[in-house]
Amino acid sequence: MRAAVSTQPSADTVDPGRYKNIDWDAISETPPKRGEKRRDVFIDEMAEATQPEPIPVDESQPRPQPLLGRDLGFLGPLGVRSTARMRELAAAEINYIWQDYVESSTVAVIAGAPSSGKTSLAFLIAVARASTCGPRNVLGRQVTPAPPNQFVVLIEGEHGEASTARKLLKSAELLDLNDETTDRILFFARKALLIGSKEWLGLVALIATGCVSDVFIDTVARCAPSNAGDANSEKDQIAIYSAIAAALEKSPNASTTAWVLAHTRKGGGTGLEDVSGSAQRVGQADTVLIVRAKTDAHGQVIGSITTLAKAREKPENYPEECTMHITADGITISAAAQEAAAKAAAKAGPLSAAILVVLSASPDWQHARHIRDSLKASRGKEPNKLAVARALEELVSAGSVETKPDHVGGNGKLIDAWRRTSGRP
Repeated sequence: MRAAVSTQPSADTVDPGRYKNIDWDAISETPPKRGEKRRDVFIDEMAEATQPEPIPVDESQPRPQPLLGRDLGFLGPLGVRSTARMRELAAAEINYIWQDYVESSTVAVIAGAPSSGKTSLAFLIAVARASTCGPRNVLGRQVTPAPPNQFVVLIEGEHGEASTARKLLKSAELLDLNDETTDRILFFARKALLIGSKEWLGLVALIATGCVSDVFIDTVARCAPSNAGDANSEKDQIAIYSAIAAALEKSPNASTTAWVLAHTRKGGGTGLEDVSGSAQRVGQADTVLIVRAKTDAHGQVIGSITTLAKAREKPENYPEECTMHITADGITISAAAQEAAAKAAAKAGPLSAAILVVLSASPDWQHARHIRDSLKASRGKEPNKLAVARALEELVSAGSVETKPDHVGGNGKLIDAWRRTSGRP
């Protein structure tokens, strides 16, 4: 038999008023007899006595009203406040310029130790963006060329002019690109073009004209202002990345992307914490890639390993860690990355490329409704109307597609129609 234990708290350890509603005398100090239903009076009354008092509702006060229809003054144009608008934004196709890696008009950080291969990767992306020969793949994912009226700017603080020129020409050769491609690249090698300087303001003014698609900065430490102080200083990193973000905001229609190369800490791995000045560089970057050197048994660098450590939005086909080798015969990537890239390309390539496939299926003029239906059938989801319209405009500007007004039915109504430009890649 269980010994009877007093359930009443000690007077010197309990607030006397806290349990004033409990009838302590009615609480049994002995266990129930066999067959009787147990009643935990103590717990029931304790719970009842310690319930907080409900907060009275003042019915005289007006209830919260929905935002729709309210005049928000100058805040109105800045915010999004309707479910319909939210659904429209959520349905918009992500505008990748490097499929599944980097979106347009964002800040991408490529971080790695010296001689890890980050500059080689950046130069391949730069020439692919400047391509006049159509899209090229880097790490197995397609890089979309910049519009023909834009060019790529490279601020190269690690290499001189001769070395930078050789690397760019070699990168273009590796991707089978012509001289017109490298004509679209403007680079500054070890010049006084520091972030925030008078020369930097000249670059910002150039971005504001809409003719700059990409700005590559190699490295942020080399191109930082001379008074920036400690490269790991949180305050200094905020100022540097704020200047880069402010420059991108000057771009009309948000069409400029920044690629910032940075060093990793000594002995760093593939985590975000391994990026030098990580709290701000990682925090203010939309995408972060970590590049590590792959070495042989003798310690010689034979390739690079790239990891997507941070993505602005997690892509459906998240890129595998990719090992890249550059040899005299060309570029090779790891088998796993090749397989993942092939699946990603088959499932969801860039919208413009998918539209070209649709238009290539027939020489006839095609209307937007037919194009969207074909995209839905091939990609498994309804494409966003605005995204399709923008992609068609870009293809027309690039000369890959031509458009004209076309009659519909017998009522004489004209709507736009498109077809693939003959003879274009």
